Order: sequence, then C-alpha cells, then structure tokens
Amino acid sequence: MNKKLLVAATTVLLGLLLSACTEPEPDPVSTPVAISAEKLYQEREDNASRYDLNYGGKWVRVTGLVGGIDDGEVRLVVDRETYDALGALYVEYIALNGLSIETQASVEKGQQFTATCRVGNYILGTINLDNCRP
Repeated sequence: MNKKLLVAATTVLLGLLLSACTEPEPDPVSTPVAISAEKLYQEREDNASRYDLNYGGKWVRVTGLVGGIDDGEVRLVVDRETYDALGALYVEYIALNGLSIETQASVEKGQQFTATCRVGNYILGTINLDNCRP
C-alpha cells in the first residue's frame, strides 16, 4: 500500500514540476489578430465554419469606418447592402459592444476607428464583437 501511495505522490509531483516548466500561454488580449471590418465580414460570408474556427471567441483588433453609434454600440459599416427574405433593404455591419460612454461620445460617423474586441455571435447580418476597448 505504501508503494501505491509513493507512486501516486511521485506522479503528482512530477506533473506539477512539468507544468511549472512549460511556457505560459500568451495573453490573447495582448496579441489580437489585426483585421479590417470588411475582411472579417467577408471571411464570415465566405465560410462560416472556418470563420468560427479561426475567430470564434478570440480577440481581434478590428478597424473600419463608423456607420453610427446607437444603443450602446459603435457600428462599423461593411460596404454592402442586402435584402432580407421580405425584400426589405438593410445594411450589414459589425457591432462593437462594451465601449465606454466616453469613447462612444468621442466617435463620429464616417471616422476610421480601431478597437480590440472578443468575437461574439452573428445574428441577422451582424457580427457582434464584445468587451471592446479602443
């Protein structure tokens, strides 16, 4: 019985030592992927599965033109218009969520804007980026 306990303790100790020797994972917020709003949107349109694999839940540094500021989000326009199933025209965009009120107040429509955000969900033609910061 003491041999089993000694083997178990040695295994745990070895595991702890090995984990302490490995390189720490880089902070994803400090090393986001830089991408334009247009390119991010196009990648989602081209292949949704690959987009989810490459960007889903990851941090990006996205740059684009501000199309509007509404409902607590800054919207980067994607240069395209689409018609829904009922024939209604809508403009596709990327929503930057979580920016401070001060940042939202300082942003102007038509301005080039860059933010670091976590890629969120895609709903009705909109890519949602969360926890954004300039």
